[in-house]
Amino acid sequence: MRIYFVRHAEAVDRNDWEGEDMSRPLTKDGIKKFKSFFKKIYKNIKKPDLIICSEALRSNKTAEIIGDFFKLEPTVDQRINPGADILQYKTVVSELEEKEIGTVLIVGHEPDLSNFISLYISEKTATIKMKKGAFCHIKDRVLYNLIQPDMNC
Repeated sequence: MRIYFVRHAEAVDRNDWEGEDMSRPLTKDGIKKFKSFFKKIYKNIKKPDLIICSEALRSNKTAEIIGDFFKLEPTVDQRINPGADILQYKTVVSELEEKEIGTVLIVGHEPDLSNFISLYISEKTATIKMKKGAFCHIKDRVLYNLIQPDMNC
């Protein structure tokens, strides 16, 4: 199975946000930068069969931006909400493997994504860091790409 992991785009800083963390929105600049970044890489990406995001607004909106490129509606899965542990991600991925989903794109949060990806590709400990809006491509448990949004693509 091919999995693309994406960390949500830049959101309003949690210290500047007075509402619920789950409703923290993307910044205008974050939306602009992520659209520009994703536009540069999406033509080199196999179209996902499924896009999954958390219930958090910032994850959902990032997934919607991606969905617009691929003409796909994201599916919300509360198991990957902020603070999800490795077992929750493992359960989601295992279910997708059982359903024989060929390619999935998952929009999540840090440090949850890095923690899961590290274990998923190494079964031990690997150090991976995903900046806001970062893109990670894994196929059959092999890391093919980790692209940070501030890299020149």
